[in-house]
Amino acid sequence: MNILHKLLYALLQQDFNTLSNTNYTWIIYSILFIIIFLENGLIPTAFLPGDSLLILVGILVTKKIIKIPSIILTLTMATILGCWLGYINGKFFSNTKIIKLWISNIPKKTYNKTNKLFNKYGLSAMIISKFIAFIRTLLPIIIGMSQIKYKKFQIYNVISSFIWVITLIIVGSLLSNMPIFLIYKKKIILFLTILPILIFIIGLIILIYTIIKKKIFNSLKIKKLLQKNIFKNFYSLYYKK
Repeated sequence: MNILHKLLYALLQQDFNTLSNTNYTWIIYSILFIIIFLENGLIPTAFLPGDSLLILVGILVTKKIIKIPSIILTLTMATILGCWLGYINGKFFSNTKIIKLWISNIPKKTYNKTNKLFNKYGLSAMIISKFIAFIRTLLPIIIGMSQIKYKKFQIYNVISSFIWVITLIIVGSLLSNMPIFLIYKKKIILFLTILPILIFIIGLIILIYTIIKKKIFNSLKIKKLLQKNIFKNFYSLYYKK
């Protein structure tokens, strides 16, 4: 925890000497890998900040804190494995309680939008969906549920994952060379550092709220059904008399 705190503080203070310390490289890579993997692989963690994080990585690449070939490979693998996990969940576990619970908590608009995207573009939708938060997490599950062949899915998975990672890292790298960035460098880096943390906190609050709301609604529904059954039983007994 002390190391994580130190790295976060160094990032907020823009202490690039500390961040470029080779002793911390594997920790930075591991954190980035876990976040990207979870964001692409599991619906409950779909709120994790993938896009803004990749742009920040692009900026850190230009500061020579992160090496571009290794980070592209690391984050592309994280995305591929995350999507693969979503596909496996859809193909083999779509009828399990946990997957049904995840899908039931998805807003209908988002679910319908993902279905339309898939029905219109097929597996090519994976490339488009990568740039739409939450849909990129949901789509592999829907593809898995549609029973599309694994090899076909994996080809599109690799291509779309690589395109998403490299595009946003390039955006971050280009941003760091823009005149406006050089003027507001500290503020932009601070914003891109705080934004993922804010998205994570807001997403976590929404997730907890949705779960609590669902439980309260279900408990009230059960209560009403019980009351209805009690009334019916009482009425039938009285009527028989």
